Amino acid sequence: MQKPVAYVDEHCFSFDKISLNGSSITKCSREEADIFFKTRIKDKNSFTIRVDSLKEWMCVGVADSTLKKRESFVNVPNCVVYYSDGNFYNGISLRGKIFKKFHAGDVINVRVDLIQGKI
Repeated sequence: MQKPVAYVDEHCFSFDKISLNGSSITKCSREEADIFFKTRIKDKNSFTIRVDSLKEWMCVGVADSTLKKRESFVNVPNCVVYYSDGNFYNGISLRGKIFKKFHAGDVINVRVDLIQGKI
């Protein structure tokens, strides 16, 4: 087991499927790896993800912390997910390709406002 870092929750289901190096996260296995950050979103928060490399696909989302032990987020309420192919899921509903595809070299900014109910 690797040493936990300050920003990743080592109790999430996929912690053993990733490699951590400073502020970089690398998915090592060919399986899906879901990562939860330790920072709790209370009222408002934002974070940025820089995609340095993308071999197949990936997704970025926000989920309820009670879901961190789940293996999959397919058809799960209390989360929103943006896939690299542009698809957006809101809970259990596919909303379609409402965002542009993202690729290696892209930067994704996520802003969460729980007061206004916006992500």
